[in-house]
Amino acid sequence: TLAGLDARTLTGRTRLLPFVPGVAPAQRSTTVSRADVLCAGRRGGATATRVRAVPTGRARAGKLSDARAVNNAQGWTSFYGVNRYAGSTKDITPGSEAMQWYLRAIGRDKLLDREKEIILASRIRRLLDWEQRKLQEEEMQGRKISNAEWAEVVGVEPEEFNSKLRLYAQAKNTMVTANLRLVVSIAKKYANQGLNIQDLIQEGSLGLINAVKKFDPEKGCKFSTYATYWIKQAVTRALADQSRTIRLPVHINDFLKNLRKAHRTFFMEHGRFPTEDELADILGSGKAKISLVRRSAQELISLEAPRHSANVRVQNEDARMMDLIPSTGMAPEEGLRQSFLQDDLRNSLDEALDYEERIVLAQRYGLDGLRRKTLAEIGEELEYSTTQVRQIEAKAMRKLRKPTVKKALTEYMSPVMESADAW
Repeated sequence: TLAGLDARTLTGRTRLLPFVPGVAPAQRSTTVSRADVLCAGRRGGATATRVRAVPTGRARAGKLSDARAVNNAQGWTSFYGVNRYAGSTKDITPGSEAMQWYLRAIGRDKLLDREKEIILASRIRRLLDWEQRKLQEEEMQGRKISNAEWAEVVGVEPEEFNSKLRLYAQAKNTMVTANLRLVVSIAKKYANQGLNIQDLIQEGSLGLINAVKKFDPEKGCKFSTYATYWIKQAVTRALADQSRTIRLPVHINDFLKNLRKAHRTFFMEHGRFPTEDELADILGSGKAKISLVRRSAQELISLEAPRHSANVRVQNEDARMMDLIPSTGMAPEEGLRQSFLQDDLRNSLDEALDYEERIVLAQRYGLDGLRRKTLAEIGEELEYSTTQVRQIEAKAMRKLRKPTVKKALTEYMSPVMESADAW
């Protein structure tokens, strides 16, 4: 049971408002602006839910604006290869048990204050210095060195070295784990752009580790401010490199982000999609570049993907997208017929003609995959005159017109006259 909580239903969702002494339930929404409600279950689990209360006087307007926002979000479709707005938030709010466990785990770590950040950063810088000196020593000796040799290199007693090494490594781990919630908050902003939230968090964590290594507390900057740039760089670089089957260059990817933003802003202001001329005026770019980026950013579909429709269910479950593409080659039966024709024609030429006549006809009409040649080219190759080649061709054609030879090719005669490829 939840003690001291009053339920309100806003925009189709149940909101829990905390109890305020001396205020009637109907007036609580006008008093409380925001509250953090901890809903504890019977099994000991706890889920923190942030609630935003809407004043009663603006409840109706809030419902209408929220409804319009939901309708607009669901009405957007795929744009430039990604969803402009996701109609569902399942990618932003992970529902898998592993993801929920991860979020609960990182929520247990306390945030660091300024003094703690400075202490941990100084220890991390000392650890990085030790590791750098270790690498230099190993390069000089050409082998791995032991911890005792490492302690001698850094000028620390072996007993004290081991304890300090563990302390410095723990400082690095604490610095990373205490800021993983920053990674999640930044990764959510880049959801539904080609990578799922788990991959974005992983890439952002790598950027956080780089920020921990390079952070200098003497510059006077907070670590969260400094790490934000490294996390964003890692996430955006991962989106540019991994979100597409065919990677886009960095400058094209950056221009595509600006193009999406301009497209979205124009739609929200005017209620319609902008033309290429209007986008060119907003971005200060040419229509050719906008057309190039839009073509380059189109979503790729595998030919082996199943064929489906949003309204019509496909009868054949094995149908693929490849089945929708018309074939430019000849039909299978026509290919088989051409193969039989080539075999019968080759046999007839071998039986009725001698070697010289067969060579002249093959080069004259492009048989056996040869290029069709003129009488002069054939005569030059065989060292005959054009008249002699013409006489050999006429003699060979008279032989092929004999009934004994013609009988095998009669059924192919009409299609052969219509198709130049057979000859």
